[in-house]
Amino acid sequence: MIHFNSRGMAKSRKRSLYSLFTFLSVFLLHGIAAADICDTVSDIPKTECEALVELYNSTDGDNWTNKSGWLTDPVVGNWYGITVKSGHVRNIQLGSNNLTGTIPSAIGNFANAVDIYLGNNNLSGSIPVEIGNLSNLETLYLDRNQLTGNVPEEIASLTNLESFAVYNNQLDGCLPVALKNISLFSFYFAGNDLREPEDTDFQNWLDGLTFVSRTNIPCTICDSITDIPKTECEALVALYNSTDGDNWTNKDGWLTDPVAGNWNGVTVESGHVTKISLFGNNLVGTIPAEIANFINLSYLDLSSNQLSGAIPAALGNLANLQSFNLYSNQLNGEIPSELANLSTLQFLNLSCNQLSGTIPSQLGNLVNLQALWLGDNELSGTVPLELGNLSNLNGLSLNINQLSGCLPDNLKNLPLTSFSFEDTDLEEPQDADFQNWLAGISNLSRTNRPCETSICDSITDIPKTECEALVALYNSTDGDNWTDKSGWLTDTVAGNWNGVTVENGHVTNISLFNNNLVGTIPAEIGNFSDLKLLWLAENQLTGEIPAEIGNLTNLETLWLATNSLSGSVPAEIGNLTNLKSLMLHTNKLTGSLPESMGNLSSLEEMMIQGNLFDGCLPETLKNLASLFVFQFDNTDLKEPQDTDFQNWLNAITVLQRTNTPCEISICDSITDIPKSECEALVALYNSTDGDNWTNKDGWLTDPVAGNWHGVTVVGGHVTSIDLSSNNLTGTIPPELGNLASLQKLYLYSNQLSGTIPPELGNLASLQRFDLTFNQLSGTIPPELGNLANLEYLALGHNELSGTIPPELGNLASLQVLYLPINKLSGTIPAELGNLASLEYLWLSSNQLSGCLPDSLKNLSLDRFGFEDTELQEPQDTDFQNWLAGITDLIRTNTPCETSICDSITDIPKTECEALVALYNSTDGDNWTNKDGWLTDPVAGNWHGVTVQGGHVVEIELKNNKLIGTLPAHLGNFTNLCTLDLGEYYGSNSNLLSGTIPSELGNLINLQELDLSANQLSGTIPPELGNLSSLQTLRLSANQLSGTIPPN
Repeated sequence: MIHFNSRGMAKSRKRSLYSLFTFLSVFLLHGIAAADICDTVSDIPKTECEALVELYNSTDGDNWTNKSGWLTDPVVGNWYGITVKSGHVRNIQLGSNNLTGTIPSAIGNFANAVDIYLGNNNLSGSIPVEIGNLSNLETLYLDRNQLTGNVPEEIASLTNLESFAVYNNQLDGCLPVALKNISLFSFYFAGNDLREPEDTDFQNWLDGLTFVSRTNIPCTICDSITDIPKTECEALVALYNSTDGDNWTNKDGWLTDPVAGNWNGVTVESGHVTKISLFGNNLVGTIPAEIANFINLSYLDLSSNQLSGAIPAALGNLANLQSFNLYSNQLNGEIPSELANLSTLQFLNLSCNQLSGTIPSQLGNLVNLQALWLGDNELSGTVPLELGNLSNLNGLSLNINQLSGCLPDNLKNLPLTSFSFEDTDLEEPQDADFQNWLAGISNLSRTNRPCETSICDSITDIPKTECEALVALYNSTDGDNWTDKSGWLTDTVAGNWNGVTVENGHVTNISLFNNNLVGTIPAEIGNFSDLKLLWLAENQLTGEIPAEIGNLTNLETLWLATNSLSGSVPAEIGNLTNLKSLMLHTNKLTGSLPESMGNLSSLEEMMIQGNLFDGCLPETLKNLASLFVFQFDNTDLKEPQDTDFQNWLNAITVLQRTNTPCEISICDSITDIPKSECEALVALYNSTDGDNWTNKDGWLTDPVAGNWHGVTVVGGHVTSIDLSSNNLTGTIPPELGNLASLQKLYLYSNQLSGTIPPELGNLASLQRFDLTFNQLSGTIPPELGNLANLEYLALGHNELSGTIPPELGNLASLQVLYLPINKLSGTIPAELGNLASLEYLWLSSNQLSGCLPDSLKNLSLDRFGFEDTELQEPQDTDFQNWLAGITDLIRTNTPCETSICDSITDIPKTECEALVALYNSTDGDNWTNKDGWLTDPVAGNWHGVTVQGGHVVEIELKNNKLIGTLPAHLGNFTNLCTLDLGEYYGSNSNLLSGTIPSELGNLINLQELDLSANQLSGTIPPELGNLSSLQTLRLSANQLSGTIPPN
């Protein structure tokens, strides 16, 4: 922690306390500027400024290649790529500038824009329709991005548009026919899936363009369909293509008529396809999943064709389908259970195919179904019981399949008039009701094969479900080899079966101990609702105790001892509130006992010894007041040591125990804070070598956390931790983020290493946070910007690196930010200027650089240190006066590096920088005449430069001894009319070398370009073909090679 002297702060640390604050201010100010810069912009309307800010934000402006001036300079004309004329944005030139994101709809707010260049970036999403508002637009370049969707119709309203480029994107759809009404000079749209309208006028218009790159892909019928949605048209086309539509018997209208309702077999009502009838039409292929797009389809008949493959599960989405006929095809695979979603279906015919698998039981949900034809397939398995729910079914065909088993008895509830199941292995119930029902069906084809009956069909003294549960027990435990199986599966009175007791029509006892049961206990054991005794001990049972045993709520005795049962005791055992005796000993059961065993309120004896149990006995067991026999020896179970539990154990009459105490945490007995907060403190202790702390009084021993050294508890929560100078070694655990009420965290002057956990950003109540004088590394987590109540943040004297997070600018309550003597780098975020409460900022002895943000002068600082950094000071009077007013100031006295372009008055900064680039790349210091260059703040006074309307319009530097290369920055002079760097006159001639920059193609207003009589090499860039205003071009007397670009 920083200690204050009479001046309020220790001199030994005053150079460290404010480092974090300065970094955050610079970083955060950038976000503030994005919101507030438009309040100070002077040269364009606020709406246009806000649109530029939205463009910046939506395209990740912070990571643009060049963002000079953006969101900081109050003169928008100085923003990189922006040209302002007559008080409005005229040009936006941000090509090849790493714009990543989407084009915002606010692009439509630049009503006076003439040229927009956003090509060769990483833009995605669609082209905003609002671009159609730009009535003055002449040039729109969106090429070489990742744009998707179609070209909006609204583009056709740009009657002044001359050049339009969208090539090399991911656009699709049909080009708007109305584009032909624009007098375009050039149109580039190749490298997309864009399609061209085939009408003669449009094609003539395309052919007549001076420059065009095209796809030559014709528009599809769905681009011009008039009576249904495009998605439904595309689904029809998918059906046509996937079933060899070109060879259909009748394909009238298909893919040619713009009215889908005129296509053979298609019915359209209220703007949607409602019926498709293509039976016997030579469809060959598969059914496409796109058919699911016909959300209004009520009738689908594709019968008597040669369709193959599976029935798409997506057809289950046809919520309005009433009739579905796929009869007589070659379909295979299973019947999709999703067809059960067709709640309005009345007719389903899948017969005469090659379908396999079972009949989905879900078909029983089709309550409106009147006919179900599944005959002549390869279906197997039994007929699902759920078909008996089809109360409206009149016809059912199951014949010629591999179905087997007994027909469900509930089919007799159906009002069938037609039922065929011949040529299957299906069997008929022989009871009179079922047979009478069959006899009443007017159209019946049957097997006449009786159902194979089981003992449970003739059992007399118990319900069939209980009989079937006994049979399941017999079968799953190898009943044929039991020692005594008398009566089982033969006697029609279950009460005569060995070990089974029946009372009042229900099984009450099953006693099969020591009877050579080998196998598992079946889940059906849970069907004995009146069972009181289950004795299966001394057998060879394996597997787990089924959870269904919890259904035996009348059970009083459960003996499963001396087997080889494994797994854990199911929690459902706690439902057996009538259980008195539980014998599970001598098995291979594992895990801990479930807490629910404390619900066995009637339990008198429990023997679970000789198992692999582990863990602590549940505290709930002490609720078992009637228990007098409890044996859990020869296990790894441990005993709670609290007095109540031990008293309960010691009161048990017959007790065989492990005497192993439970391993408990102090947090199990903590009294004054929540367990989660205790666990956070324990995590801090363990991760920082608590055993070797200088002072660890109370830690992990005292049940009152408020008695632990350095911990303050108020209102049942930890509010303060002060472990400064306490020999903490190790890392800060993320669990500290769980201390929601923590207000103070002092861990300074220790040996902490590792990173600052981002979870500390969850400490919403934190007011003071000091980690100074440790060995912490990594970056400052931006999550600390969430600490809205933080007043004091000291992270100095560590090894922190990276930049100061701009999110720290959100800390509106912060008074002290102390970050010195770290390895922080980068600039100070402008957002730190938002810290209105900040009084102390120390950033000294870091690797910080750049100019201090102007926003810092909004702060009322008493102390500010940034010496031993590369930080620079703005030299304007306001900023210097602000610095001079700080009581305790330790500074670098390094002025911000300024260029002539910071003070230029008559042109945008970007154009000034382009002139400087020309000067530097052509050895300007040795020009024949360099009057005014880099010295005069009026660029119009520079030799050879003419300025009009706030822009450079002419550059004439012929015969001026320019030696070097042409910089790409020349492409920034969007208003330039003349560029003359040529001609040869003796010793003062220019000697330009290298290639002609392709960026010269951006000079859309250029009328004269003279680069003659130099030493330029390479090819003529094709981009010069964009210079639509060019009247004079001189490139002679150079070393240019290659072909002359055709454009």
